[in-house]
Parts: sequence; C-alpha cells; structure tokens
Amino acid sequence: MTHEQIVNLLASMPGYQQESDRQYIDFEENVVPRHSGEPGTFSGYRLTIVTEEIEGSISSYAYYYLDTLTSQGWQGTPPPQADYEAIHRALAKKLQAIADAGVILSQLTDETDYAQAG
Repeated sequence: MTHEQIVNLLASMPGYQQESDRQYIDFEENVVPRHSGEPGTFSGYRLTIVTEEIEGSISSYAYYYLDTLTSQGWQGTPPPQADYEAIHRALAKKLQAIADAGVILSQLTDETDYAQAG
C-alpha cells in the first residue's frame, strides 16, 4: 500500500487534519472539556502516522501526545491525569478505526512529555 492509498483510506475519518511531506498523516481530537481555567479548553490527543518506504515496501508507525487544547491551539502540555483514561479510550477507538480501514501500524509510541505535567 502506498502513502497516497493510506491517506485516501484515512482522510475521511473524524479528526483527520492533514497530510504532509508525503510521509505524515495527522489526527487531533479534543476529548474532555475542561471546566476550570480558560473557557473552551479541552484535554485530548494529537496522533501522527508516519509512512516510510523500506526496501520497496511501505512501513507505517505512529506516535501521539496527550495534550491540552485552548483557544490559542494545542499547548504541548499534558492534560490533568484524571482525563488520561477517557483520552486513552478515545485514542484506542481511533486506532481501531485505522486498523479496520486496513492500515497496519508496526509501532505506537507515547511522546507525551509527562515531566511538564503539573
């Protein structure tokens, strides 16, 4: 399967953001509304699928960040730990939908910088 075929399979899914550099496919989802702090703040995730051609075959893997979304965009800071379970459930559902579409990911890495969690 080519990168373009993978994009065609995934582009209609909720949360699809963009394809870039003929290698990256980005998804975002705001999962849990936050009731403290700035209005319009959510806990969610950002997921990137990476396709690489290795010896004529396409290999796909993914990484994700648990993140906080405000009116200024994604903040690069982990959401409250109380939101992790709901975010992980939503992420698992997205990953299952990706697999159901026929895209097999060889690896999934959590790139969240938990050191920033406060």
